[in-house]
Amino acid sequence: MKIIVATNNHHKVSEFRALLANTGLEVFSMQDVGIKATTNETGLTYEENAALKAEAIRKYTDELVIADDSGLEIEALENFPGLNSARYANQMGGNKNANRAIIDQMKNVTNRRAKFVAVIALCNFKSETLLFRGESLGQISQAEEGTCGFGYDPIFFSNEAQKSFALLDGSQKNRFSHRGKAVAKLIKFLIAENAI
Repeated sequence: MKIIVATNNHHKVSEFRALLANTGLEVFSMQDVGIKATTNETGLTYEENAALKAEAIRKYTDELVIADDSGLEIEALENFPGLNSARYANQMGGNKNANRAIIDQMKNVTNRRAKFVAVIALCNFKSETLLFRGESLGQISQAEEGTCGFGYDPIFFSNEAQKSFALLDGSQKNRFSHRGKAVAKLIKFLIAENAI
């Protein structure tokens, strides 16, 4: 069975391939199947944005489609950057700059609690879009740590892993990550439905 990931982010596609590796699902990027489409992320929640992205791509295929929307929420910054995590990094000229800016903003802040959120939307399985949410709790580090992962991983210290996400290899990160937890719920659902 094929599944198409509705993203142009090759890091996300790689993570989904690793997370779905032993399920019997063949994971394809939009590029792999020749779909060129963009979605305006106008939703007010991760759920709405994930659904918008998946539903935009399902118009082009009968295969299963998944899309995720994710973000980093920092409690002391009123859950900033949140839904705008990717846009903020783009505005700052990349994640390196965004990470440094966040560390600067948090310089004298004692409450360093943060969480990563991911919501996966699944289309073309049933008539309605299905949603799966995962969260990872942690802290904002005092400095960037590690070179693995991508995005905000170097400044996120995972409470469960007791390390920065960027110090974990792919399989370790997938055990603790927000996306890994959302995918685990997706897999559990598909097994219950005898789809995989």
